Amino acid sequence: MENEKSLTDQDSKERAVFVCKPVVALARLLKVDEEAATKKYYAGKEIPAFISMAQAAEKYESEAFSDWNNTREALKTQLFLLSIENIILVEAVMLLGRGDFESFNKAYTFLQNEYPHPAEKDKTAAIEYIMSKAPLYEYLTNGLSKI
Repeated sequence: MENEKSLTDQDSKERAVFVCKPVVALARLLKVDEEAATKKYYAGKEIPAFISMAQAAEKYESEAFSDWNNTREALKTQLFLLSIENIILVEAVMLLGRGDFESFNKAYTFLQNEYPHPAEKDKTAAIEYIMSKAPLYEYLTNGLSKI
């Protein structure tokens, strides 16, 4: 029975790596697009350390951020194409990379308990949570390196 559990854990890890690859690619592109758009938006001006919600909305709706918005939509679409089970894998890798858990198995088990009977509403909430992380690329690459 112990070998069966280990095999399942290994399969989950391998599936997580496979599922995360296109998400990581889009998260990386999103980071690159944001850096380029920020430079373009603040061209010739000092980039503020903090901005208000209204300023943020104005900034992200500007023409300078059109590529970023397109990439963000592509990332969101990619995530919605995944099953809730695969979204849980992505979230587990993200939490591992963020340092919330010491192992992938602990993060994955925690999330399986959070979503005991995954439903579409859970998928949407999980995607919104994942998308809300500005350093998503760093979290995912860090998490994948720990698997």
